[in-house]
Amino acid sequence: MKVLHVLGALRRSGAEQMLLCTSAYQMSRGIDQQVMSLAAPSESVLAGRFQSVGFEVEHLPVSSRFRFPLEFWRELKLMGPDCVHIHAERLSLITQLCGRLAGKPVVRTIHATFEFKGLLRYRKTLERKISALAGVQFVAISRSVQANEELRFRTKPALIENWFDDQFFRLPTEAERRNARRDLDLHDGETAIALVGNCAQVKNHVLLFDALAQLDQPPFTVLHVGDDSDESAAPSERLAASRASNTHTVRFLGPRDDVREILWASDLYVMCSLAEGAGIAAMEAAATGIRCILTDVPGLRDLSGVIGAEPGIPLEKTLLASALSSQAPWDRSGEQGADQAAAVKARHGAQRGAEEYAGLYYARLTRGRRKG
Repeated sequence: MKVLHVLGALRRSGAEQMLLCTSAYQMSRGIDQQVMSLAAPSESVLAGRFQSVGFEVEHLPVSSRFRFPLEFWRELKLMGPDCVHIHAERLSLITQLCGRLAGKPVVRTIHATFEFKGLLRYRKTLERKISALAGVQFVAISRSVQANEELRFRTKPALIENWFDDQFFRLPTEAERRNARRDLDLHDGETAIALVGNCAQVKNHVLLFDALAQLDQPPFTVLHVGDDSDESAAPSERLAASRASNTHTVRFLGPRDDVREILWASDLYVMCSLAEGAGIAAMEAAATGIRCILTDVPGLRDLSGVIGAEPGIPLEKTLLASALSSQAPWDRSGEQGADQAAAVKARHGAQRGAEEYAGLYYARLTRGRRKG
C-alpha cells in the first residue's frame, strides 16, 4: 500500500518527527510512504531527511487558491497513492475532497486544539461536516483535541495519541549527562532550564521570563532551543528575557539538532504554552527523566499521570515562579526519573502509534474495496 501524507512546510515539528521515526516500521508493514508539501522547497528543511528514510517527496506550493484544486488533482493522479493522509489545516477541505473524488480513502488528522470563533468557526464546522459526509476519517491526536472537535465542530474523530521517538529520547547515563553539561559550558551547581520551541505567541515563553524576573534565588540558566526569528513574537520575548537577565542567564541557542543532549544537560524542563495539540516536546523531555513543569492547558493536561507527580501550573507568573523556586526532591537517575520515562514510553511510544495508523489505513482501504 502507498500512503500520501499532505503537509505544510517540512520543518522540525510534531507531525514530521512522528513520520520520520516510524518510517522503518511502516515499511515493514508493506506501506510505502510519500509526502506532498504545500510549500516551496526552500521552506522544507527536512525534505532531505524524509528522502533518506525512504519517502518520495514532492512540493506543490500554493500559488493560487483558484488553480490549486486542479494542480493538486493532477499531482494526486501522478503520485498514485492508495490512501491519502491529510495533516495540514490549510486548504484541507479541497485536499480531502480531491482525495475522495479520486476514489481514495482519506484520513484527516487534527494536530491542534483549534479555537476558531465567529464566522470562521461556522465555516470550519461546515467544512468538517462536508468532509465527513464524503467519507473522510477524522483522527484526533489527544483527548483535548478530540473533545474540542466534538464540542466546537460537532465531529466525532477517532483517537490516536501522538508519539515520540522512544528509541532516541531516553534516560542518560551519568557520563552522558556530564559530557552534555561540559559541551554546553555548564559548571557544577549551575541550574539549567530547558525551553524547547519556537517564539510563536502560543508557546508563551514570556511567562517563564516574567516568572524568573520575580526570583532572586536560585539563579537559573535558560537554554532556549528553537527558531527565534518570528518577527511578531521574538521582540517581546527578548525584552522579557532581558528583564530576567538581571539575575538569571538566558541563552538563545536557535534551532538545534542536539535537543536530546540539551535535555540531558538540564535540570528542569518548562513548557508554558497557552495550548497544545499534544506536547511531543514534553514527551521527549519526560523520557529523559527530567523534572517537568507544564502549564495547565489543553494538550499538556493530557499528560498528567505520565509526567511526574506535579499538577499543571495555571497561566500565572507568580505561581510559576513558586514552582520554579520550590526545592521539590527529584531523583532523575533513580526511581522517579525511571518511572516517568517508563510511563511516557508505555503510553506514547512510537510503535503503538504506528500500529494504530497502519491498522486504520488497511481498514479504510479494505472498506473502500468492499464498497467498490
